[in-house]
Amino acid sequence: MMPDDGQPADVRGPFPTTVRTQPPAGSAPAPYWQIACRSRDLRGTPRAVILGGRPLVLFRDAQRAPVALEDRCAHRNAPLSSGRVCGGRLQCRYHGWEYDAAGRVAHIPALPDAVAPADAPRIAGYYTREQDGFVWVAGGVALPAADPYRFPHLGERGWTSFVMQTRFRGTVEACLENFLDCPHATFVHRYWFRSPTASPVQVEVRHLPDGAEAEYFEEPRKRSLVWALLSPRKGAMRHVDRFIAPATSRVSYEFPSG
Repeated sequence: MMPDDGQPADVRGPFPTTVRTQPPAGSAPAPYWQIACRSRDLRGTPRAVILGGRPLVLFRDAQRAPVALEDRCAHRNAPLSSGRVCGGRLQCRYHGWEYDAAGRVAHIPALPDAVAPADAPRIAGYYTREQDGFVWVAGGVALPAADPYRFPHLGERGWTSFVMQTRFRGTVEACLENFLDCPHATFVHRYWFRSPTASPVQVEVRHLPDGAEAEYFEEPRKRSLVWALLSPRKGAMRHVDRFIAPATSRVSYEFPSG
């Protein structure tokens, strides 16, 4: 099904590009899907997040669909995340201005009859999508061509999943490089994950349509607490590190035991 705005039914926002407020270049969410929060963490109160250096506010509208707007009131720039949700609209805590899911001012208590004028200011809004227990947000004028990333084996029988949220003092690009960097583990995580063995390791790098992957062969598992606890003593280990453009890394370790 396609709603009246021509977008897929499970995608919210944004709005006609002829009237949409555009944030300054380089300080807004990227034009691809990013996780903003877990679905269960977005309930009846607004939630403040930062994506692409831009403060956003998330809330649920009257249909319980997630909404992402710039976290500032168009009146006096007060953070809307300090306000509350009233009947599916976001109310500013400072003067009570209310915004709908498109970022339009819908209610101004100080005006006669509290009716917002047709030329009332508007704040920027962003595409949202709820998938796999997360609320995803994307910037840009057009809806991203690709769907949000699907986590392999999530919810499948025989698999266990968990979510960890960590803040790093670095850019996304620096974090991605670190996650896929094996040699540093010998020094930073010595005896915990890897240890110096002076054993040569062969690697095959493959270029893919959405990024690249590196497969390692005959990696030593000596003097490592993690491998001693988790990996079988016998059988080959398959280790593949993958970069999925533009901002996802995937590290896989597979053993004969399953």
